[in-house]
This record gives sequence, C-alpha cells and structure tokens, in this order.
Amino acid sequence: MIIRRHAGIFDTSHLSREREDQVWCSDITFIPIVRGYLYMVAIMGWATRTVLSWRVTNTMHGDFCVDALNEAIGKYGPRETMNTDIH
Repeated sequence: MIIRRHAGIFDTSHLSREREDQVWCSDITFIPIVRGYLYMVAIMGWATRTVLSWRVTNTMHGDFCVDALNEAIGKYGPRETMNTDIH
C-alpha cells in the first residue's frame, strides 16, 4: 500500500474507510526520572488517535516496541499500513 506524502504529512484520503483505524502509527518518547529515563511506546489508530497498545521500559531495547505491536495485532487484527517516525 502506498501512502502519498505532501506538505510534510501523509495523505490517507485515498484509502477506503471500510475498517476503522486501518492505518496505524506508533510513537516513542522518553520520560526523565531521577536516575535516567523511562521509554514509552504507543501504537495508535491513525484516524481516531486511539491508543491501541502501549509499553514502558527502562531500556532502549526494541523488544518492548515489538511487544506493543504484537498486542495490538492480537487485539484488533493486522492492519494494511503501519507508519512510524523512524529517521
């Protein structure tokens, strides 16, 4: 599936709306604490911005991201498109 990009945003207007949140996105952030950081990932529905799954950890290992994605897939089934802001 191709999502068109223009003006720095992704255009999903051409996608069918047969299923709610057929496009998912994820974001990861850090939370400063006294002795370092906690890291939080969220898997969200693109259209509704509903958080479908999330995890918090004290290491930057990618396993917690995969666990959150697998949980969302287990609860809601796989989606055709997943967008992350990996640079």
